[in-house]
Parts: sequence; C-alpha cells; structure tokens
Amino acid sequence: MIVGFWIRLLSDLIDQLLLLGLGWILSVLLKLELNELGENAGWLGITISFIYVGLLQSFLGNGQSFGKKILGLQVLSLDGKKLSVIKSFLRYSVLALVFYKGYFRGYLISLFSYSLLLSSSAVSFTYFVMIGCISLVIFHPLKRGIHDMVAGSVVVKKDTYNLEAIGKYENKKRSLLAYSILGGEFLIFILFLTGLLLRPHGISESVRDAENIQVVLLNNSSLKSPSVWTSGGKKENFKNFLIVNGFLSKKDFDNETYRDLQIQDALKTVLVTSRKLKEIDQIRIFVRSGFDIGIAKAYQYEREDFTPDGKKVSEESGKGNGID
Repeated sequence: MIVGFWIRLLSDLIDQLLLLGLGWILSVLLKLELNELGENAGWLGITISFIYVGLLQSFLGNGQSFGKKILGLQVLSLDGKKLSVIKSFLRYSVLALVFYKGYFRGYLISLFSYSLLLSSSAVSFTYFVMIGCISLVIFHPLKRGIHDMVAGSVVVKKDTYNLEAIGKYENKKRSLLAYSILGGEFLIFILFLTGLLLRPHGISESVRDAENIQVVLLNNSSLKSPSVWTSGGKKENFKNFLIVNGFLSKKDFDNETYRDLQIQDALKTVLVTSRKLKEIDQIRIFVRSGFDIGIAKAYQYEREDFTPDGKKVSEESGKGNGID
C-alpha cells in the first residue's frame, strides 16, 4: 500500500518530462514575450509547475499527476481523504524550494544588497530541505518526506488505502531513526551558519571587497541583478579572477553600443571601488540576456576579461536554448 522512494522518484521524473515538453513548446511559441520578461520569466515556470502539481494532486485531480496516474500512485491525507487545493499547493511549495532553488536564491539576493550570510543561508537551506525530503522518504515507516509532513499527506498505491494498515506500518523505532537523521541534518545546517558568523577572522577581505563592489553596482549600474565574487587562487596554473555577472533585457543586449557601455561602466566601478586589485590576476565581466523559466531556457552572453589596470585581454560571446 505505502509507496517507496524509487517509484515515487520515477513518477516525479515522468512529470518533469511532461513539464519540460510544455516548457519547450512555450519557449518556441512565446519566445519574444519571454525575452521581454527576462529574469521575471522564472515566475511563469514556477506558476505552471504549481498549477500542474498542485491541482492534479489535490481532490480535483484525484490525487494524481500524470506521472502518478501512469504508475498507479495517489496522494492522500493520512485519514484517506484527498488533499484540498491549499494543502496540495502547500505540499508542492516545499518541493519548489528544491526544484527552483537557484531562482529563489537569485531573487532573494536581488531584493537585498549582497550578503554572504544571506546567500549561504538560502542555498544551504534549500539543500537541507532536499536532503530532508529524500532521507525521510527513505527511512520513515510511512515514507513521508518533509513535504508530506507539512501537508499531512501520504503516497499510496491507488485504491489500496486502509486506515488499519496505516497503523500497522507505523514503527516508533524507524520513526525515531528518521527524525534523528533529519535532526542531524538540521544541526549541520545550524552549525554551518554559526560557523559563518563566528569564524575567527570573520568574512575574508576578498569577500568583503566583492560585497562592496556589488553594493555599488546594485545602486548605480543599469545591469540588473549584478553579482560579484572571486574565483581561483595563486596556485600554479590557476588565475585569481574577480567576476562580475549582470543581466540586460534582450533589447538592450542586442544594442552592441549600449552593451559595451555597460561592460565599461562595470569595469570602472571595479577599478574605483576595489581595494584588492593587487591580488587579482584578471577582471572578468559577464553580461547575459534571455530567459529561464525552469522548464525551458534561451540565453546569450558576452564575456570580456581585463587586467587589473583595465586593459582588455580577451572576449567571448555565446548563446544556447532548449530545456533544462
């Protein structure tokens, strides 16, 4: 009656393939509109996924998305009733943190000035949720992940639910093991964040330098959602890059003069703001455009590398599209 991890994973993969197909169709039919939306197009993908999963796995869809219908699975509440739309949406909201973790992290960072603690907290929390969902489905006697706990749900083979049998599946020792593993994962998450706050030397000077540059770009640049970080090091065959990444609308990106102007403005900001240029081998500036709705994407970029004194040493451009 209770469904295990692997068959649930297979049903999710089937659903993902269906969503990818829909995303590809939308990227072809609505390419101009999606390019116009730019980074905000991600909300369209999130909305489609919520509607698809949230409605079909509620009482409206008999607790079955297409993937679960194909494999004969069903999402029900613990008492055997079908989920309300609200509970089904709540259940998927936990999974959305995992499937769209990159988009949510970028959105949070764009709302606030750059913060190492914020970005680290956001990405580590999504990984905690992902690992928590997987570990609970594997070890919990009723195979209930965090998303099931939140919604009060359980996944069963269709038309096999039996309240008495549910009671027989309950096992205090296995439940304790599952919750102990989840508690251990949460403790690691807390210790990681505590380590960021309390490490002896605090945030490194190179990271603080990148933060300062990003704050200036956020306040003064026409680049949207700029991010700045350092990469590499002084080891043999490795260059130490200071990397700037920003977004332009399709219209602005296709205007080569305007695009080059934004790259030069970003370079000037780095040269004026940075206090660690002596430790940098090259400054790398990415400008990107296009859209990514999670279930489909199309993008293009321009990359230019400069010496610490502002001389261009290389450039590269590229583009791609398809399903992701």
